[in-house]
Amino acid sequence: MNVITSKDTLSILDSFLQKVRYTNKTNDIDVRAKFIYHKGDGTTCKICMSKFYIQVDDRQIKYNKDLFAFLKGLATQ
Repeated sequence: MNVITSKDTLSILDSFLQKVRYTNKTNDIDVRAKFIYHKGDGTTCKICMSKFYIQVDDRQIKYNKDLFAFLKGLATQ
């Protein structure tokens, strides 16, 4: 398990999460990476990522290649 504490990285993640758009679809995903994001306001956000999909708090988001690449980079650190 990796812990990310860089304020710049967390700021980028927060920016991505503010802009996500959700789909009406729900796919069962084969989770390859899971992130628990503790926001500055004290709330927690769960992000799950498969080879093709990203779910934020169990809601599937529309494909976002930049967020996908960002999360993939975090998962390999």
